[in-house]
Amino acid sequence: MARKPTSEETSAGMAFVALGTDRIVLATSLDVSIKSLTGQQAKDILTGKITNWSAVGGPDATINVLVREETESATQILRDKLVGKDAFVGGALVLTSAGDMNAALAKTTNALGFLSYTSIFVDQAKARPLAIDGHAPADLNDSSYPFTRQIGVGICRPTPKSSLSSTISPVPKSRLCWPRRVLLPPSERAAVRGNRMSKQGSSSFIGRQLGNLPLSVKLLFLALGPLALTLAVTLALIIVSLNRLENRTSTARLQEEVRIVNQQVAHLEVTLDDLANTLAADPALLDAVQRGDQTALQPILLSANVRSDLSHLQAVNLQGQTLALAQSFVMGKAPAQLERLHSLGLLGIQAVELIPTSQGWLLTVVRPVKTREELVGALTVGRLVDATILSEWNFGRTDPLLTIYDAQGALQSFSGTGEPGQPARPAVNQTFWAQAQSGQEVSGYTQIEGRQYRIAYAPLKVAGKRQRCTAWRS
Repeated sequence: MARKPTSEETSAGMAFVALGTDRIVLATSLDVSIKSLTGQQAKDILTGKITNWSAVGGPDATINVLVREETESATQILRDKLVGKDAFVGGALVLTSAGDMNAALAKTTNALGFLSYTSIFVDQAKARPLAIDGHAPADLNDSSYPFTRQIGVGICRPTPKSSLSSTISPVPKSRLCWPRRVLLPPSERAAVRGNRMSKQGSSSFIGRQLGNLPLSVKLLFLALGPLALTLAVTLALIIVSLNRLENRTSTARLQEEVRIVNQQVAHLEVTLDDLANTLAADPALLDAVQRGDQTALQPILLSANVRSDLSHLQAVNLQGQTLALAQSFVMGKAPAQLERLHSLGLLGIQAVELIPTSQGWLLTVVRPVKTREELVGALTVGRLVDATILSEWNFGRTDPLLTIYDAQGALQSFSGTGEPGQPARPAVNQTFWAQAQSGQEVSGYTQIEGRQYRIAYAPLKVAGKRQRCTAWRS
């Protein structure tokens, strides 16, 4: 435990035994390149006096502040050593567990939060720890690091021995067993050796007997030779037929994979639709969009983005200006297709589209945000079609493998892990890809690392329409 027992726990008989110390670190999401802050800068970010990373030497981006609840020991340490009684910034997302903080830092861009230094290694948190006033949390020899806490175990009074002994029953000796090695008498060991020698000599005996066969028997074997040859040829033809059947079966299997993946895409569409509808009808979100309250809106989107494992959440006002944005990846400049989707939402139209980004395709739905009386904005909800989701669609299998290409035929995402023993990413077959782009499903073979694989190209269906090309190989 990372705190001392409360008075109630102490009165109940719990004692705290310290095992060591842990460090609380301020950390950013991995897209933020800053490595250190002063204590005053950190306090100003947490309390809202600094709201943009450019003010501390970072990118021109709004800081997404992530905090823990007030009862958490990490929060109490930061209040005691850094923040004092000042309130955290109004738009901060309050998280209730270390796991939620780890997930939020991994899935939120331009974020600043705080967590246990142990989490970065034990839980493999995707976060960048910051040095504060020149004190780096990784320097364990620095005794001046400001944010530390004791960790230990809480020990309660032991149960009386009499009560324990009454609940334990002795195990009968008849139920205790162990492997035993049995030694045979000398006469039996000799018999065993004799049996082994007789088996070894049987093969030479058979050879001598075959050599003593009469000539007529040998001629019979000679007459049966052509029949044996005929049987061998027939067997070869059967193998060829089985190979053809296997090819047809492999093609049918890949066609079935195409159907399954398109079902997975349709399921993701439904999931995004449901999330968008729920958020667009949320009274708190409606009120924040209507008032243009960015401070109230940002934590709503951040929380939904982390909780629902999304990649993109964006709310815009009637002028198309961004009110709040939560993303789990760095998109860069917003694609024109995303702006077009916002325009559709501001016209009261619901739509879904695959949008190209520098990190892959973003499956995105747009919903108008409106009260009973009027339209007040639009909301886009998206999930990045990356290696993680392709592996989910492929049920974690390594055979077949699933790939997705961009509009120019370049490979975007790949369901494999790239581990040793797995085939490398396949080069695109431009002929097959062009046919798939025209709406056809085609299959053939491809050579990868000197081995031949069955491969199929098919268009990906979004909103019932054929859009982008995927390929499987087996």
